[in-house]
Amino acid sequence: MDSIIGSVVLEFLGAYVRWMFLFIYSKLTNKKVKTFKEVWDGKGIKDGASLLSYGTSNIIIGVIFSFIIIYTIGSILSFFL
Repeated sequence: MDSIIGSVVLEFLGAYVRWMFLFIYSKLTNKKVKTFKEVWDGKGIKDGASLLSYGTSNIIIGVIFSFIIIYTIGSILSFFL
């Protein structure tokens, strides 16, 4: 049960990071901005395997972003200690 909750949290974090990059890119290039729901659901992906790999990539992005945040906080704290 814990791994399912952790997976959902990491997938949400990864989808949020992906959405933020897409949002900034869309604003800079004057393209249509995707909603978070479109990024979260993988709108336009119909194949089950592709949808699974899309969700997995969101989890991987979430893990990488978490490590970056933890490393940054650790570096800041080690500077003061």
